[in-house]
Amino acid sequence: MAMTFAWKIRPGAFLGAALLALAALPCACGAASGGEAGDSAEERIKARFTVAFTLDMPVLGVQAADDDLRAFMDRQVRWGLENGADRFGAEPDESIHITVAGTASRPLPGILSVFLTTNFDNNLAAHPTQMLAVRHYDALTGEPAGLDALFAEPERALTLFRWLAPDAVIRWGQESAGEGGLAFGREDLFMEGFRLEHENYSAYTLEPGGIRLHFQQYQVLPYAWGQPEAFMPLEALAAAGPSETVWPKRDD
Repeated sequence: MAMTFAWKIRPGAFLGAALLALAALPCACGAASGGEAGDSAEERIKARFTVAFTLDMPVLGVQAADDDLRAFMDRQVRWGLENGADRFGAEPDESIHITVAGTASRPLPGILSVFLTTNFDNNLAAHPTQMLAVRHYDALTGEPAGLDALFAEPERALTLFRWLAPDAVIRWGQESAGEGGLAFGREDLFMEGFRLEHENYSAYTLEPGGIRLHFQQYQVLPYAWGQPEAFMPLEALAAAGPSETVWPKRDD
Protein backbone atom coordinates (compact mmCIF):
# COMPACT_ATOMS: atom_id res chain seq x y z
CA MET A 1 0.00 0.00 0.00
CA ALA A 2 1.44 3.36 -0.97
CA MET A 3 2.34 6.02 1.52
CA THR A 4 0.53 9.31 0.98
CA PHE A 5 0.82 12.66 2.72
CA ALA A 6 -1.99 15.03 3.66
CA TRP A 7 -0.47 18.30 4.83
CA LYS A 8 -2.74 20.63 6.79
CA ILE A 9 -1.00 23.86 7.72
CA ARG A 10 -3.02 26.48 9.58
CA PRO A 11 -2.38 30.22 9.04
CA GLY A 12 0.70 31.31 10.93
CA ALA A 13 2.11 27.80 11.17
CA PHE A 14 5.48 26.51 10.02
CA LEU A 15 4.95 25.94 6.32
CA GLY A 16 8.74 25.86 6.04
CA ALA A 17 8.88 23.13 8.66
CA ALA A 18 6.40 21.00 6.76
CA LEU A 19 8.41 21.33 3.58
CA LEU A 20 11.60 20.55 5.49
CA ALA A 21 10.10 17.35 6.87
CA LEU A 22 8.80 16.38 3.45
CA ALA A 23 12.21 16.94 1.90
CA ALA A 24 13.81 14.86 4.64
CA LEU A 25 11.75 11.79 3.70
CA PRO A 26 12.73 11.03 0.09
CA CYS A 27 11.83 7.34 0.33
CA ALA A 28 8.37 8.08 1.65
CA CYS A 29 7.68 10.81 -0.88
CA GLY A 30 8.65 8.48 -3.71
CA ALA A 31 6.44 5.67 -2.47
CA ALA A 32 3.84 6.07 -5.18
CA SER A 33 6.38 5.04 -7.79
CA GLY A 34 6.72 1.60 -6.21
CA GLY A 35 9.96 -0.35 -5.87
CA GLU A 36 11.42 -2.92 -3.55
CA ALA A 37 11.07 -2.43 0.20
CA GLY A 38 14.38 -1.86 1.99
CA ASP A 39 15.57 -1.66 5.58
CA SER A 40 14.81 1.99 6.41
CA ALA A 41 11.71 2.88 8.44
CA GLU A 42 10.28 4.72 5.42
CA GLU A 43 10.78 1.75 3.12
CA ARG A 44 9.52 -0.82 5.63
CA ILE A 45 6.34 1.14 6.13
CA LYS A 46 5.53 2.45 2.67
CA ALA A 47 4.30 -0.86 1.24
CA ARG A 48 1.91 -1.48 4.15
CA PHE A 49 0.32 1.80 5.14
CA THR A 50 -1.52 4.87 4.04
CA VAL A 51 -0.03 7.65 6.17
CA ALA A 52 -1.31 11.19 6.69
CA PHE A 53 0.52 13.92 8.55
CA THR A 54 -1.06 16.97 10.16
CA LEU A 55 1.55 19.54 11.15
CA ASP A 56 0.41 22.48 13.26
CA MET A 57 3.25 24.59 14.61
CA PRO A 58 3.37 28.11 16.07
CA VAL A 59 5.81 30.81 15.03
CA LEU A 60 7.69 32.49 17.87
CA GLY A 61 9.22 35.23 15.76
CA VAL A 62 12.75 34.65 17.11
CA GLN A 63 14.99 33.11 14.44
CA ALA A 64 17.02 30.72 16.60
CA ALA A 65 13.92 29.40 18.36
CA ASP A 66 11.99 28.92 15.11
CA ASP A 67 14.94 27.07 13.55
CA ASP A 68 15.10 24.74 16.56
CA LEU A 69 11.37 24.03 16.34
CA ARG A 70 11.62 23.14 12.67
CA ALA A 71 14.41 20.67 13.44
CA PHE A 72 12.47 19.24 16.37
CA MET A 73 9.37 18.72 14.23
CA ASP A 74 11.45 16.75 11.76
CA ARG A 75 12.59 14.47 14.61
CA GLN A 76 8.97 14.00 15.70
CA VAL A 77 7.94 12.96 12.20
CA ARG A 78 10.77 10.43 12.13
CA TRP A 79 9.70 9.12 15.55
CA GLY A 80 6.22 8.55 14.14
CA LEU A 81 7.56 6.68 11.14
CA GLU A 82 9.76 4.49 13.31
CA ASN A 83 6.75 3.70 15.51
CA GLY A 84 4.74 2.67 12.47
CA ALA A 85 7.48 0.54 11.00
CA ASP A 86 8.29 -1.27 14.22
CA ARG A 87 4.92 -1.65 15.97
CA PHE A 88 2.17 -1.99 13.35
CA GLY A 89 1.51 -3.33 9.90
CA ALA A 90 0.01 -6.77 10.45
CA GLU A 91 -3.28 -5.90 8.73
CA PRO A 92 -3.57 -5.00 5.02
CA ASP A 93 -6.03 -2.11 5.51
CA GLU A 94 -4.12 -0.28 8.18
CA SER A 95 -3.76 3.49 8.04
CA ILE A 96 -1.83 5.93 10.19
CA HIS A 97 -2.39 9.57 11.02
CA ILE A 98 0.54 11.35 12.67
CA THR A 99 -0.28 14.74 14.19
CA VAL A 100 2.42 17.09 15.43
CA ALA A 101 0.93 20.16 17.13
CA GLY A 102 2.49 22.91 19.21
CA THR A 103 1.05 25.60 21.50
CA ALA A 104 3.19 28.63 22.28
CA SER A 105 3.20 30.58 25.54
CA ARG A 106 5.31 33.00 27.57
CA PRO A 107 5.10 31.46 31.06
CA LEU A 108 7.75 33.76 32.53
CA PRO A 109 8.99 37.19 31.39
CA GLY A 110 12.26 35.92 29.90
CA ILE A 111 11.07 32.56 28.54
CA LEU A 112 9.18 31.44 25.44
CA SER A 113 7.77 27.91 25.57
CA VAL A 114 6.14 25.52 23.11
CA PHE A 115 4.17 22.51 24.35
CA LEU A 116 4.27 19.84 21.65
CA THR A 117 2.02 16.82 21.28
CA THR A 118 2.72 14.07 18.75
CA ASN A 119 -0.20 11.69 18.21
CA PHE A 120 0.34 8.46 16.35
CA ASP A 121 -3.17 7.21 15.49
CA ASN A 122 -3.62 3.75 13.96
CA ASN A 123 -7.11 2.98 12.67
CA LEU A 124 -7.05 -0.55 14.14
CA ALA A 125 -5.65 0.41 17.56
CA ALA A 126 -7.76 0.96 20.68
CA HIS A 127 -6.30 4.42 21.26
CA PRO A 128 -3.57 6.64 19.80
CA THR A 129 0.01 6.60 20.98
CA GLN A 130 0.97 10.04 22.23
CA MET A 131 4.27 11.68 23.07
CA LEU A 132 4.62 14.99 24.91
CA ALA A 133 7.55 17.37 24.63
CA VAL A 134 8.21 20.92 25.70
CA ARG A 135 10.76 23.33 24.26
CA HIS A 136 11.88 26.42 26.21
CA TYR A 137 13.80 29.37 24.77
CA ASP A 138 15.39 32.60 25.91
CA ALA A 139 12.87 35.23 24.85
CA LEU A 140 15.58 37.59 23.54
CA THR A 141 18.10 35.29 21.86
CA GLY A 142 15.91 32.29 21.02
CA GLU A 143 18.55 29.95 22.41
CA PRO A 144 17.21 26.76 24.08
CA ALA A 145 16.71 27.13 27.83
CA GLY A 146 17.23 23.71 29.39
CA LEU A 147 17.86 22.78 33.00
CA ASP A 148 21.34 24.31 32.78
CA ALA A 149 19.72 27.70 32.11
CA LEU A 150 17.10 27.25 34.82
CA PHE A 151 19.27 26.05 37.72
CA ALA A 152 22.75 26.71 39.04
CA GLU A 153 23.05 22.94 39.65
CA PRO A 154 20.96 21.19 36.96
CA GLU A 155 22.00 17.67 37.99
CA ARG A 156 20.84 18.33 41.54
CA ALA A 157 17.54 19.58 40.13
CA LEU A 158 17.19 16.28 38.26
CA THR A 159 17.89 14.37 41.48
CA LEU A 160 15.25 16.38 43.31
CA PHE A 161 12.76 15.58 40.54
CA ARG A 162 13.49 11.90 41.06
CA TRP A 163 12.83 11.94 44.80
CA LEU A 164 9.91 14.37 44.86
CA ALA A 165 7.99 13.20 41.77
CA PRO A 166 6.30 10.00 43.07
CA ASP A 167 4.53 11.76 45.94
CA ALA A 168 3.71 14.72 43.70
CA VAL A 169 2.08 12.38 41.16
CA ILE A 170 0.01 10.83 43.94
CA ARG A 171 -1.14 14.32 44.99
CA TRP A 172 -2.01 15.06 41.35
CA GLY A 173 -4.09 11.88 41.27
CA GLN A 174 -5.95 12.82 44.43
CA GLU A 175 -6.71 16.28 43.09
CA SER A 176 -7.72 14.96 39.67
CA ALA A 177 -9.95 12.21 41.05
CA GLY A 178 -12.15 14.59 43.00
CA GLU A 179 -14.97 13.37 45.18
CA GLY A 180 -15.93 9.81 44.24
CA GLY A 181 -13.15 9.56 41.64
CA LEU A 182 -10.53 6.88 41.16
CA ALA A 183 -7.43 7.61 43.24
CA PHE A 184 -4.25 5.54 43.45
CA GLY A 185 -1.37 4.94 45.82
CA ARG A 186 2.37 4.40 45.59
CA GLU A 187 1.80 0.68 44.99
CA ASP A 188 0.11 1.57 41.67
CA LEU A 189 3.06 3.56 40.32
CA PHE A 190 5.53 2.22 37.76
CA MET A 191 8.65 3.17 39.71
CA GLU A 192 10.99 2.44 36.79
CA GLY A 193 9.46 5.49 35.07
CA PHE A 194 10.98 7.68 37.80
CA ARG A 195 14.55 6.48 37.30
CA LEU A 196 17.25 9.13 37.39
CA GLU A 197 17.46 9.62 33.64
CA HIS A 198 17.15 12.87 31.70
CA GLU A 199 14.63 11.33 29.32
CA ASN A 200 12.21 10.62 32.19
CA TYR A 201 12.07 14.31 33.11
CA SER A 202 12.44 15.99 29.74
CA ALA A 203 8.84 17.25 29.44
CA TYR A 204 8.15 20.05 31.90
CA THR A 205 6.37 23.37 31.86
CA LEU A 206 7.41 26.47 33.76
CA GLU A 207 5.19 28.40 36.15
CA PRO A 208 5.83 31.47 38.31
CA GLY A 209 5.97 29.25 41.40
CA GLY A 210 7.89 26.26 40.07
CA ILE A 211 8.04 23.48 37.47
CA ARG A 212 5.35 21.03 36.39
CA LEU A 213 6.63 17.66 35.17
CA HIS A 214 4.60 15.87 32.48
CA PHE A 215 4.95 12.09 32.11
CA GLN A 216 4.28 10.02 29.01
CA GLN A 217 1.58 7.41 28.55
CA TYR A 218 2.39 4.27 30.57
CA GLN A 219 5.55 5.87 32.00
CA VAL A 220 4.51 5.94 35.66
CA LEU A 221 0.85 4.78 35.63
CA PRO A 222 -1.49 2.61 33.56
CA TYR A 223 -3.17 4.23 30.55
CA ALA A 224 -6.49 4.62 32.39
CA TRP A 225 -5.05 7.40 34.55
CA GLY A 226 -3.98 9.47 31.57
CA GLN A 227 -0.71 11.39 31.47
CA PRO A 228 0.26 12.28 35.03
CA GLU A 229 1.73 15.54 36.22
CA ALA A 230 3.91 16.46 39.19
CA PHE A 231 4.25 20.04 40.41
CA MET A 232 7.62 20.98 41.93
CA PRO A 233 7.45 24.27 43.90
CA LEU A 234 10.55 26.45 43.82
CA GLU A 235 10.92 26.08 47.59
CA ALA A 236 11.37 22.31 47.17
CA LEU A 237 14.00 22.91 44.46
CA ALA A 238 15.96 25.57 46.37
CA ALA A 239 19.01 23.32 46.82
CA ALA A 240 19.47 23.28 43.02
CA GLY A 241 19.65 27.10 42.85
CA PRO A 242 16.70 28.23 40.68
CA SER A 243 17.82 31.07 38.40
CA GLU A 244 16.71 34.49 39.63
CA THR A 245 16.87 35.67 36.04
CA VAL A 246 14.19 33.13 35.11
CA TRP A 247 12.26 33.37 38.38
CA PRO A 248 12.77 36.91 39.72
CA LYS A 249 12.29 37.21 43.46
CA ARG A 250 8.90 38.57 44.38
CA ASP A 251 8.37 41.14 47.10
CA ASP A 252 5.57 39.61 49.15
